[in-house]
Amino acid sequence: MSNKLTLKEIAEGTGLTIDQVGAYYADCEQRPDGTWAIYFDPKIPEGLLKGLKGFYTFDLPARPSAQ
Repeated sequence: MSNKLTLKEIAEGTGLTIDQVGAYYADCEQRPDGTWAIYFDPKIPEGLLKGLKGFYTFDLPARPSAQ
């Protein structure tokens, strides 16, 4: 199982489309508490910035564990 999020998971979490994520997604990293920092390209259109923090980052809650 991959420890990276899929474009679909990022799209669902951010409210962007998969195409928008594919165009502007830069990277992501999982924090020790399980949350994800999703990084976007600074060229992302202003209208898509809703929910993004400084440095074009979106905080995504941890995935529920599959047990």
